Amino acid sequence: MTDTLARYDDPDFPAERPKEIRSRITPELLEEIRRVSGIETDDDSLRHRLGKDLRRYQAAVRQAYEPVNPSQIRELRSLQKAAERFSKAIEKLNERNVFDIDYAIQYRPPFNGKFNFPEQEDYWEANGNSTQRAQNLAKMISWSIDRVFDEREEEKSPTKRTLNTPLDHLIQDLTTAFRNGTGESPKRHCHYHPIEEAYTGRYFDFVLIILKAFAVKSFHSEVALGKRIVRVLRDMNS
Repeated sequence: MTDTLARYDDPDFPAERPKEIRSRITPELLEEIRRVSGIETDDDSLRHRLGKDLRRYQAAVRQAYEPVNPSQIRELRSLQKAAERFSKAIEKLNERNVFDIDYAIQYRPPFNGKFNFPEQEDYWEANGNSTQRAQNLAKMISWSIDRVFDEREEEKSPTKRTLNTPLDHLIQDLTTAFRNGTGESPKRHCHYHPIEEAYTGRYFDFVLIILKAFAVKSFHSEVALGKRIVRVLRDMNS
């Protein structure tokens, strides 16, 4: 466990800004990713997607073992109570009030009722049924806070702390770039080759390149990484 925990304090996990991460995703790295994975996404889109995944991973790694202080707990409980009160308040609204609120949001100034500009239509689509959406988000926030507390309790377990959950989540996140760029399932492209005694496949190679570039000490061996990828992909489809 000591070795695992030490990796989280390693310089391989810098607290980089999104722009800094994207700058490290060089044209040469993108070309190598395309060569081994078959991803056909354009440079800007792929760099943006990978930058978001890696930023989330770095943040998760930094926070994985950071102790939670009492003020953070009080803050979450306060937010949860406020979210629940907000949800109940919306639930008590009569239909006229719901309609008037939604209407005011949909037709907020400046509004040109004479023409349907694309930007205006996008706004309508994004903000339709705003009160219902707001209530749904409030319920989701309340539910997610319970989940945060549950996960923090699990993380206190010595065995749980060795699982390297942030790496599992990064492997999950990278499936989006692979699926969008190849149109194929990552699960089909990571398997064990018994003769070579090694893992192979386009998704395995894709993840391996990313980790070698950004988190080379996040895994013990390529075989261990392959086993982890297979497990994560299996759990995603269970």
